[in-house]
Amino acid sequence: MKKYLLLGMLIASIQAVAVEYSVNLGLDPYRDTTVSKVSESADIGLSLGGEVTTSKDSWVYGLGAELRTKTNHEDTFGDYSSYPIYGVVKYNFDNFYVLGRLGRAINTNRDVTEKSGNYAGIGLGKSYGNIDAEMIYSSTEIQNYDNDLNLTATPALFNDGSFETFSVKVAYVFGRTIDT
Repeated sequence: MKKYLLLGMLIASIQAVAVEYSVNLGLDPYRDTTVSKVSESADIGLSLGGEVTTSKDSWVYGLGAELRTKTNHEDTFGDYSSYPIYGVVKYNFDNFYVLGRLGRAINTNRDVTEKSGNYAGIGLGKSYGNIDAEMIYSSTEIQNYDNDLNLTATPALFNDGSFETFSVKVAYVFGRTIDT
């Protein structure tokens, strides 16, 4: 019984501080990788993510993470994946909003020379009650640590390459605090 009472108190306290939770499902109709000035388009992919946000007036800010399916193409980026963890800021106006994301991504590849890098995204969204629809363009830095590179040098932002996506996402928001 104590567990249920504590769980109820936790949920009540979360609602008291106006925290929203969202779960989103996305389709990436465009994915492109650029490494060493060679552009390689990748197959369409899916993503599953979540965000925890709070709002103040028209501003919404919080943290999020995303899991993406592998790129799945023949050349050097077969089985490549990028999993961003980011801070998010949204500005609401008339059920529409603009959003920005900034963070780091965990990049994986069967070729271990591509490591984690910076992540940035920008997009537009529209709220329909507790449902949000978003279009987001994002880019993830790929740091290429080949044997020929000087590993003590600080890499320039997106210098070695990037993994770019255009995503269409639908999110369900739990605990909506802004009247839509």
